Order: sequence, then C-alpha cells, then structure tokens
Amino acid sequence: MYSGEDNYYWRDEAELRRRFRRRLRIKRALVFVAFLLVLSLVGLLIFFMGRGALNLIRNRNGSISSDYVKEPEGIKLEVVDNKFSDEELMNYFGISSSGTDLNSEDSGGSASSEKGEGTAGKDSESDPAKDDKPASGIKNRSGLIVIDAGHGGMDSGTFNGDILEKNINLEIALKVNEELISRGYTVFMTRSDDTYVGLQKRADLANAQENVLAMVSIHQNAVDSQKDQCYGVEAWTYDREGCGEFAQYLVDEICEATGAKNRGYAFKKNLVVTSKTTMPSVLIECGFISNDEECTKLASDDYQQLIACAIADATDRFIDSYY
Repeated sequence: MYSGEDNYYWRDEAELRRRFRRRLRIKRALVFVAFLLVLSLVGLLIFFMGRGALNLIRNRNGSISSDYVKEPEGIKLEVVDNKFSDEELMNYFGISSSGTDLNSEDSGGSASSEKGEGTAGKDSESDPAKDDKPASGIKNRSGLIVIDAGHGGMDSGTFNGDILEKNINLEIALKVNEELISRGYTVFMTRSDDTYVGLQKRADLANAQENVLAMVSIHQNAVDSQKDQCYGVEAWTYDREGCGEFAQYLVDEICEATGAKNRGYAFKKNLVVTSKTTMPSVLIECGFISNDEECTKLASDDYQQLIACAIADATDRFIDSYY
C-alpha cells in the first residue's frame, strides 16, 4: 500500500532548491556590489595619481595653473572689498615704499572715490611729475620697460562667457607697448601672441634683460560670489624699494582715466612675477571680468586704450620720481 511519503520527499527537495537559488542570487548581488566598489576605488586612485603626475610635470616646467603661488592655509588670495578701518588698512596694506602712510596719500586700498578722486585730485595739483606728463613730444628714455600679459595659450585665466582674460590682457598689453614706444621707451613683452609662458619663465625673461626700469604684469580680476558688487582696479606688488610707489601710481592713473573704483594696492610675498623679479614690478588687476558691466567695458577697444594710456602715464610718473 502506497503511504505517500515520496510526496514529502519531493516537496522538501523543491524547497531546498528554492533556498539554494535564493542564496545564490544574494551571493551574486553581493559580489557585483563588491566589484563596483573596487572599480570605483581603482578609478579614484588613478584620477588622483594622474592629477599628481600632471602637477609634478607643470612644476618641473616652471608653470602653475594660477598666477598665484599657493598661500598659507586661511589666507585669501584676493581682496573682494575694502571696507576696513584706517588701522586695518594700515596693518593689511602697510606703508608705501616712499615712506608716506595711508592717511597722507590714501595709498593701499582706499575706495574713497569712484573716479579716483582724493589722491588723484591731490596729485594733479601738487605733483610736478604729473604736471610734466608728455603730451605730444617724445622723451628720450634710457631704459627698458617689461610688459607681461598674464596667462595665454592653454591658460585662459578667468572668463565671462566667451570673453577670456588672456585675450583682454594681451590686447591691453599690446596697446601699452605702442603707447610706451611712442613716448621713447624701449619695451620687452613676455608674450606678444596667444602663447603659454610659465610664471618662473616670465620672471626669468624680465631678469635677463639689461637696464630694466620697471615691469607691469597685466591681469583681470574675478570673484565667485557677489559678482555685481565687486568691481574696480587693484594692484599687487612685492615689498621692495619702488614697488609700492609704482603700484599706487598705476591704480590712481587707471581710475582717474576710466572712472573705475580705486581699490588700492597691497604687498604680497608669493606672486612669482613680482617677488622673483629684481626690478620694481607690479601686477595690476584692471577690473573684474566676473562683473558683467565692467566686463563689457574691459572688452571694449576704447576702454582698453584708456587703460593703456593710464599705464603709460603711471610709468612716466614713476620713472620721473624714482630714477
């Protein structure tokens, strides 16, 4: 007589098979997740190793992706607003190399006027060097001026849409070159076309020239936030004899010529083009590309010409007073 025990046997075997297949699917899913994790870790490792190798190659070639050398942690690279007390301004910007403090000449960051009034107006009345600016006559200048158009080639600098900093820098630099030559100067340009030149190479090129009177590195500024509130002209230089005076002349003249906000100048130790050069050198930020209104002006040929003439005027003032 059939007892039916075989049915129990087959039901137990079917259940075991279902459990086995379920465990197998779970194991396969876990293996797949582990594989994805390992693949992600390998990808991250390759990415960081590649970036490190690229930075090593750039450093060996004497180039850095930014015009700023890496600063100590916690120090901002740019001054985005100059709303400081007189004491804070004195502590941050220091004293100009001419020996005058901020209270006497408004040097180093005063934003007292949108059109360069205050110091510019005072200088126009009392500074004989400013009254002696060349009009149409050409002066004999026995010395060389180095003009450095920031960025170039693969290094576009900052940008606003299709407007690139490297192009504006070069356009202004070429205009400054023509203006200085017309005034009797000899000019050396670190780049005269869309070519990439490393930072240390720029300093080396300037130092290799003979009888260099001064160097101007032309740049445009930018911020990531509050773009409509940040505008105007500022300069960075090294705390070396003549540098502060030249920086102040540059900012004052450009602001007087263009009506831009005068953001002053500051000393900074780790800018290659100013700290690694041997002559009075200034990095001038002609305006903020991140500000749409100012960007439109900076891209204008007429506005660039105003800046170029102002840089030449500042160079005249500095050469007349310093040498």
